[in-house]
Amino acid sequence: MLNTLGIVQVSHDSFRVASHAGRRLGGKSVLEWVVRRATDCQQLDALVVSLVDDAEGRIWGQFAPPDVPIHYSSRPDSLGQCVEALARFPARSLVRICAQNIFLDPVLVDRLVTTATTRVGCDYIGYAGVDGRPATASAKGLFGEWLRADALERADREAHLPADRAEPTRYVYSRPEEFGVLLLPLPTDIDPAGVSGAFDSAEQWELAQTIYDALGPEEWDWTRVVEMVSPGSGRR
Repeated sequence: MLNTLGIVQVSHDSFRVASHAGRRLGGKSVLEWVVRRATDCQQLDALVVSLVDDAEGRIWGQFAPPDVPIHYSSRPDSLGQCVEALARFPARSLVRICAQNIFLDPVLVDRLVTTATTRVGCDYIGYAGVDGRPATASAKGLFGEWLRADALERADREAHLPADRAEPTRYVYSRPEEFGVLLLPLPTDIDPAGVSGAFDSAEQWELAQTIYDALGPEEWDWTRVVEMVSPGSGRR
């Protein structure tokens, strides 16, 4: 059994449309770009791409890198899709990464996993936004989320609200009285709003292209990205 499985998930209806699948950044499809960022994480034991088993999911699958396995899920909701992927690739814990996470930083992902090794009893570990809520609730461009496998499986059994089924971690992190929830402070100077939003908008996609043109693939870390989108940079 793996210790930590990384799941790159393409599941949000607003992002899954086939026209987004072929978008390219630095010569790579958006899905391959995010997957390659995830493979740079040092603390993930394996990585899988999670797609819905339908026509659009199959189109997205054509743009996934060939050396990373794909799980085509028959479940209609994101929570169920993660549980299915975990059943196929058993692990004690997982890091969920949305395919929108173009700004994903491997260092921030690894910090989640290493924190989990020292904080016994945690079911969910994420980053806190300025409002105290998990940063992924408002910023889908930069952060992953760590989750214990049995907590995800419990959420699958108990969650019935559409919002809880659509966001696999929501049922857990919104119930700190029932689960062990740990929110890490963001590194200094990170403004989640600056790297937020799903990349189905022309404005956000233009921002990603601008940052890539300025930084290239090698300097794409959170410190440089934040510098590019901070007030006064002229890039926001």
